[in-house]
Amino acid sequence: MDTLQEYEIDLFVSLEYDSRPMGESMTKTVDWKGWITLALAVIIFVGGTVWALAAEFSKIDKHISRVETAVRIVGAKQGGDTKALIDEALTVAKNAADAGRTESAKNILGIANRLLTEQKASSEQAPQEFFNTAIKNYEKLRKSPLLASLAWDGSTKLAEYRSAITPIPPGFNGVAIGEMRQMNGYSILKNSFISGQNAIKTPGCAGFDLDGWHVDNVVFQNVTICYRGGLALLRNVHFVNCQFDVLESPRADQLIEAVVKQPATVVLG
Repeated sequence: MDTLQEYEIDLFVSLEYDSRPMGESMTKTVDWKGWITLALAVIIFVGGTVWALAAEFSKIDKHISRVETAVRIVGAKQGGDTKALIDEALTVAKNAADAGRTESAKNILGIANRLLTEQKASSEQAPQEFFNTAIKNYEKLRKSPLLASLAWDGSTKLAEYRSAITPIPPGFNGVAIGEMRQMNGYSILKNSFISGQNAIKTPGCAGFDLDGWHVDNVVFQNVTICYRGGLALLRNVHFVNCQFDVLESPRADQLIEAVVKQPATVVLG
């Protein structure tokens, strides 16, 4: 079986990318021997992380499929810092879009979205700063009509990743409905722990539809959360391992950002 170092060497040798600054002509050639030496030095120094790849990711513009393969190899072989790669990929996608390289931007954005799915599946922990930065980058990418759909998909995946690693907060020790009633046109749910798809089912949703609800101090666990752009109020709401079926809209943007920065507190409407 190939060693980790052999995979790293193959990664740096097989990637062909443009190392010129934005706007300059391509006048330099890549010193592969130097890059291989540097890559190995970094690998030895940091004990086998993917920082060397993350540092150079911002230069990638060609052969996206090779990059994707390399990322998967490195991640599988050494449990590298995929979060750094996602952050770099979103930055690269934005730069490519700004330069008019839409197809490259789409490819790189697609890689970032798939990496988020893998992070969610592995329940890999990540600092809040990562989520804050990522959601801002996705919001910037959504301003491009040609990237808006992919960027929205990525935003939803980011929210689901955040939900996948969210713990049940202290004080919620069992499934319970503390208060549920109607008031001022809202359905009110307070001080509750809702777990499972069938705990509270609302029409037209596989789980719980937030439209028209005032949700206060509530935990949703293993629930599909729907939202179609209606009025809703959330205060101190935790989404634990939830899925999100959210129709794209400005209010939905607010909801996704609140989930990414949960506990969610947001007025939708």
